[in-house]
Amino acid sequence: MLAVGTSLLVTVGALSLVGTVMVKELGSVRRGGPGRSLRVLAMLLIVLVMASSLTFFLLDQIRPDEITGLDTRTDALYFTLSTMTTVGYGDVHAEGQIARAMVCVMIVFNIVVVASLVRAQTRSQTPPAPPRP
Repeated sequence: MLAVGTSLLVTVGALSLVGTVMVKELGSVRRGGPGRSLRVLAMLLIVLVMASSLTFFLLDQIRPDEITGLDTRTDALYFTLSTMTTVGYGDVHAEGQIARAMVCVMIVFNIVVVASLVRAQTRSQTPPAPPRP
């Protein structure tokens, strides 16, 4: 139970960080913020992968029937990455409603991150408009 408690604390902390950075980054991208968007989004993606993996692992510890084939932290990382990249081999998959809802949230978040990355990359390669007289 100590491992679950520790994982829960790490997960809550990581998800809080992800939420905070996401809100700031989306605001920066909307305002046409500087080229730091790519670095921040890359860091956000790494934190999201780790937080999602821990969340799926915790869910499996608390409700083992939610995700079929997930037994270890490595399985959780594998499931997270295969879900985020839309590969989805099917050997580890969401069975329960909670797990499926979490996967849906991850998919929507991925769409936002990819769109933000594309927008940030496009803005970083576009020369600034000349000032208006």
